[in-house]
Amino acid sequence: MRPILAVCGLVVVASLLLLPASPVRGADADTIAAGLDANVAEVASAGSWEADGRKGSYRAIVVYVSTAGKRAAKIYVQWLSPKSDGTGTDIIMAKPVQALNDINIDNAALELESEAANEATLLVQSYDPARDTDLSKTVKLGLPGQMTVEDPAPVQ
Repeated sequence: MRPILAVCGLVVVASLLLLPASPVRGADADTIAAGLDANVAEVASAGSWEADGRKGSYRAIVVYVSTAGKRAAKIYVQWLSPKSDGTGTDIIMAKPVQALNDINIDNAALELESEAANEATLLVQSYDPARDTDLSKTVKLGLPGQMTVEDPAPVQ
């Protein structure tokens, strides 16, 4: 029964990330910060993209959930764009980083960088101390919806 609850929880989290509007639209920064779910552990924003007459930026999010009675870090990427009337920001596309979400990593730290338009690199750092294993991945981002996951380049 627990796996079903975990899957349901992930579906709820994913659907919340796909909502096009914030429930506190028009609110001041203090209200928005106070309303942020406590399971959102980290947010990183960087870069710019331009496609189909829209421009925007990238955002990566770590959300902690309980899966099979254990905490797991789930990683999501969003492509954001300012509203045309200037009243806020739309989430144009949101995608899970499935290669990491499928293995239920315990922890995650984000580093999001961009050196060119329509390109960003997300480094998701994660370590499993029980197995003494680095689980980090590099996620290459492009236009909305474009994402590839790779092992990070070796440190020299």
